[in-house]
Amino acid sequence: MYVVYYGIGNSFSGSMAAKIHLNQLPQHKPDEHQLKSLLPAFLELEERAFGRLIYIGSDSHGNQVFLMNVGAAETIILPAFKSVFDLLQISQEQVILVDLTTVNNSLFYIGRFLYKIKLKVPGLTLMALGINKLYDTLNAMLEDKFKIIFKRS
Repeated sequence: MYVVYYGIGNSFSGSMAAKIHLNQLPQHKPDEHQLKSLLPAFLELEERAFGRLIYIGSDSHGNQVFLMNVGAAETIILPAFKSVFDLLQISQEQVILVDLTTVNNSLFYIGRFLYKIKLKVPGLTLMALGINKLYDTLNAMLEDKFKIIFKRS
């Protein structure tokens, strides 16, 4: 089975969800220092996944986990993406798309802006605070998706 976490690329929800799925991040909120150390890698991963499908790893059930950022072109990219699986003759039931486009907040966006204009310490602090606010929401979404994913695999 293929599990694709996708978002608009402006938050780390997709890369965080993929890492939580693969047990590379805890399901409980990590502390601020842990998050600050992970954020630069998440930023790089999210930027690489813009308009691309990036393989993150395989879970304990053999499901392949991917990240994709669709930007503002979700309505164009997703149908094109699904058609690739059709061409490869992979059933739509073998593909689970996890929509994370709505998992974001203003603290995170402000922090990311500050980080990009080289104000790294306040940027990382605000991004970590924003992620901590989103963590429970993200985990609740993932718990629902895990029921579907692990039921099918």
